[in-house]
Amino acid sequence: MTLATLPHVPEPTEPPGLPMVLERIEKALPKFESGRKYYRRGSLLQTVLTATLGALTTFLIGADAVFQQNWLTALSLATAAATTVAGAWNAWFGFKPLWINNQYTVNSLYELRDRITLDRALAGGAAPGEQAVRAYFEEYQKILNRANAEWTRIRLSKE
Repeated sequence: MTLATLPHVPEPTEPPGLPMVLERIEKALPKFESGRKYYRRGSLLQTVLTATLGALTTFLIGADAVFQQNWLTALSLATAAATTVAGAWNAWFGFKPLWINNQYTVNSLYELRDRITLDRALAGGAAPGEQAVRAYFEEYQKILNRANAEWTRIRLSKE
């Protein structure tokens, strides 16, 4: 039997929904990655700003006690007021919980994508069944629904 006379075995085809699920995951990842980075920077800025203003206020009050200069008193009052504003900004916008929510979502999407990749590899070329694709899509929807619910909860707690 020559190669030309071997029966043709068609390549396994994947259910039409699997590329759609993977495409949606790949489109969602950059959006959540971007949000994660934005909220991480905002959280760092809020933390450093509030801590710096608080420390500066303490230093200025101490310096005023030593040098007894009116401008030090005025400056320490200004930094204390700015610390209050920075604290209110942190309480209202609360970047840290939003950063954590986006990080959790990114991790979940990577986990789902990796599970799909592993299942495809373990199948040895066999296509995952429709039931598996539906399960992947349901997991994808659960990830997004959890992310949206958590975002809503965080934002509502800031009112």
